[in-house]
Amino acid sequence: MTTPGQLDFRTPIISDKTWIVPILRKYGNFGSESAFGTLFIWCERLLHKFSFTGETLFIAFGIEKPSYQFPLGEMPLADSLRIIMEDAKSRGNDFRLWGLDADQRAAVELAMP
Repeated sequence: MTTPGQLDFRTPIISDKTWIVPILRKYGNFGSESAFGTLFIWCERLLHKFSFTGETLFIAFGIEKPSYQFPLGEMPLADSLRIIMEDAKSRGNDFRLWGLDADQRAAVELAMP
């Protein structure tokens, strides 16, 4: 159960591949960290959690103080960033993005100057 402002994150299961892979292919980069197999295999060790809201995939790493991956999907970037910022705040955590490449960093700076 989530509280207001929190995304409903959960651990991925193998059947999630059918809806996650098309999003990763369309919006992800080509690094192994954006492959479903990598995310699935490492989910217990790195504590990956997934949430799908507004046609956008959100990925968090860690439990107590999670970091967020660049959101992938149809939602405007500024809106998706606000959602994960609110998620972090509602959990009493600082907002942290993890693993951004130069293009993603530039997109974040443009969306949230």
